[in-house]
Amino acid sequence: MKIVVRYFALFRDITGTDQDTIVVDEGAPISDLLVRIRDKYPDMGRTKRDVLVSVNRNFASHELQLKDGDEVAIFPPVSGG
Repeated sequence: MKIVVRYFALFRDITGTDQDTIVVDEGAPISDLLVRIRDKYPDMGRTKRDVLVSVNRNFASHELQLKDGDEVAIFPPVSGG
């Protein structure tokens, strides 16, 4: 199934794009999608493992199962005060 992935901040710089389409297996969790993204963009491996993810504009855990056509946004962790 096809998942639309939107990259923000550092991740947009690493991938060189703000949007991509990644193919994953039916019912794959977000964690599988992240593995595919790191395979496609090896420089993503140098970032922290923890990333913020939203699915269809709602923050989601890495265990959430994806559906065909979902829009996944990936953000670097936020820090500061």
